[in-house]
Amino acid sequence: MLSPTGNFVVNLDRNSYSFGTLGFSDAGNISGQIVEYILNSTWSLTSATLSGEVRSAASADLRAKSSEVTSNSVLQRNPKISDLGVSLEDLSGTFTMFDTDNTNTFTINTDGAVIGEDQLGCAFLGQVVIPDKTVNVFELTYDASNCPAAPNEEATADDRNGEYTGLGTYDSSGNEVIFYSRNGTVAMFFKGVK
Repeated sequence: MLSPTGNFVVNLDRNSYSFGTLGFSDAGNISGQIVEYILNSTWSLTSATLSGEVRSAASADLRAKSSEVTSNSVLQRNPKISDLGVSLEDLSGTFTMFDTDNTNTFTINTDGAVIGEDQLGCAFLGQVVIPDKTVNVFELTYDASNCPAAPNEEATADDRNGEYTGLGTYDSSGNEVIFYSRNGTVAMFFKGVK
């Protein structure tokens, strides 16, 4: 998921989320940074620099390089999703994610204000911003408070509380909001139905 601001998130599986920022030159060169959040029993973070070239309006070659590894990938744009656009009116409502270990609820108001909670006691308060209404990506920030230690991972209450930033998208066919966020220590995935 790539925002018009250059912020992006990549989800490889339920326990691996990568967040970063891309910059694009007039000549079609790409540069940026990426941080991968990987959950085994604890969260670990790996940073890398990014470089690459835009090949077309729908494709780009990208390289990630850290001190330990270099990987190559291809960015592919999915116009069926990104061309739908999104508005705060589309996003407004209460979305619930039913998980086997924890139920999360986020409410997005028409002014972009976000409030939420989970069954473990976390409270969420933040804001959604839509950088470009013609692209189906929104950015969000929220504070998590009162979160206890995570029951399924070695994340303390201090690890889970704090300010999160992330990106999301809206699926109008299923009335779903999907977003990925992180606070510098842990990452969170949310897929909620209205």
